[in-house]
Amino acid sequence: MSAWRSITSVLLRNLIGFAAISLVIILITFLPLAIKVTPHATTPDLMTTNWSFYFKSVGSFLVNLTHGDFGELRIKMNWIRGFMTPELNKQILSFVAGMASRSASILMSAVALGTLSGILLGAVQFFVPTWARKLIGGFNHVIFSMPDLLLILLLSLGVVKFNQLLGKYLIGVADFGENKIFALPMLSLLIPVSALVYRYTVNACYEAYSQECVRTARAKGLPEHHVFRKYVMRPALDSILAVLPKVVAFAASSLVIVERFLNIQGVTWWFQARANIPELTKLLATILMCLAAFVVVVNLIASLLRLWVNPALRK
Repeated sequence: MSAWRSITSVLLRNLIGFAAISLVIILITFLPLAIKVTPHATTPDLMTTNWSFYFKSVGSFLVNLTHGDFGELRIKMNWIRGFMTPELNKQILSFVAGMASRSASILMSAVALGTLSGILLGAVQFFVPTWARKLIGGFNHVIFSMPDLLLILLLSLGVVKFNQLLGKYLIGVADFGENKIFALPMLSLLIPVSALVYRYTVNACYEAYSQECVRTARAKGLPEHHVFRKYVMRPALDSILAVLPKVVAFAASSLVIVERFLNIQGVTWWFQARANIPELTKLLATILMCLAAFVVVVNLIASLLRLWVNPALRK
């Protein structure tokens, strides 16, 4: 009964958290609609506010969400001749959905592979020679302290040299026309995520090694791999799962830099375009809510896994 109560509590917390995050996203995303800046050549720019239009737009979006309308384009725009047709509306929504799905695929792949590789490297270092342990730790320190832009630049140069050695364009370095890349942006996110998870894993394992149960198990003559798996890695996984949502948020923030630097038209295109049209703002809010939902789902999975890893949380 306590296990079901714990699962229900986790589900309710994540549901309430997603609702709160979504509300904050909507309020922030619609802020440009309340502020209008009129530029002047000789005098300071004039800034005016229209809060009634802001709250009206927010309320309209919340009502539309209850009807399944996530931001359709139905108005006449300055950059489109004529009224929005259903066909053009469908094309634009399809384009936006493609951008969101592409960013999500890059982000999810990087988080999944980066987390697994970080945990694996953190666990392996306790069974390798000292020189290999220092090598892994030193390489991790370099990656961890390296700015995102520098890492992307070095990876791009490495990809260019790799293509030159092969004599053909195997791995792309940027988006150009129909040439869509995946490996480079995914690696640009995977490596920092792996370095971060590696540090969490190593620190959690060292903390677990200091527990009395580990010394007792060693005194009983249990094999080292059995001690590590049952008394070290299991509690360490609890600590890793606790910070996994922060790792996802870290990767999502880095996604903005990666897509901008590699010319990828993902969800960050809306930020770069500075959309201030109500319908475009609705689409932006919807996309950000989808990203928030991804983070919440990861947090939900991590919380449920923690209930399985740590029996004390089920009480």
